Amino acid sequence: QAPAKKAAEIAAAGGHHLMMVGPPGSGKSMIAARLPSILPALSTDESVETTAVHSLAGSAGTVIGHAPFIAPHSSITRAGLLGGGGARVRPGAVSLAHNGVLFLDEVSEIPAAFLDGLRAPLEEGIVRVARARREVSFPARFQLVMAANPCRCGADQASRCRCRSADRQNYLRNISGPLRDRLDIILSLSTQGAVIGSADEEPSAVIAERVAAARERSAARWRSAGLDARTNAAVPTFWMRREYPATEDAMETLKALLLMGDITQRGIDRALKVAWTLADLAGLKQPDLDLVSQALELRQDSTL
Repeated sequence: QAPAKKAAEIAAAGGHHLMMVGPPGSGKSMIAARLPSILPALSTDESVETTAVHSLAGSAGTVIGHAPFIAPHSSITRAGLLGGGGARVRPGAVSLAHNGVLFLDEVSEIPAAFLDGLRAPLEEGIVRVARARREVSFPARFQLVMAANPCRCGADQASRCRCRSADRQNYLRNISGPLRDRLDIILSLSTQGAVIGSADEEPSAVIAERVAAARERSAARWRSAGLDARTNAAVPTFWMRREYPATEDAMETLKALLLMGDITQRGIDRALKVAWTLADLAGLKQPDLDLVSQALELRQDSTL
């Protein structure tokens, strides 16, 4: 699955949120599970933060030095996802995935209200759990990866689908528009593109080297700008437009798409961040129209 592997590399390099839609056996879960293998090790501060959160959840004694991979079952409760509990409030999956990856498989089975609870943590990096007399906050700066079948029967193509047309079209309605707008990469997978062997495939170590090099470029850029951001996804959106835009023709294209209603303000921000990641992977100093176009294509999927 070359397109899926490339999308995972881009997501890892920039800390971008990824959604994969495809039939069973198309490699969604495997791609997601391999994502931590191409992520760099946590910094000392990140390791301390992550270990502390897991200690609160009852996992004391283990120092976490690599990005955690948290993959709760689709039957997870709201408290299990966002945090909660009885007298003692515990961190949920979003906090256990702090500085790592939160993978939601079979996301179509998770209630819309639970998923919409992800919106604030995705923007702020913090989840707030309200109680009658107090509010508890946990860190929740994670990379979201979601996967779903295209419909209930899982047919690769609409012509082979046994579901009613309306059911197929509405299958992912639990993913609201505001949540979709926070996704950076939306990818369709197919079993037709898969291969059996891996003789000519790149090992994860090679991809991890490119990811590390791209992250070093982005971290150095944001450090010189006075920002405490290791990835492009973590940069405040106004910095992208005001201080680090794409080339003039690329920005004019984004402006035209916005005026036509083909993209939202948040969509422009997401496209710019992904375009910067593509530039970092290519060793370029600024995203051009081609890279911005690639970034737009990575999140314009007809299945959503």
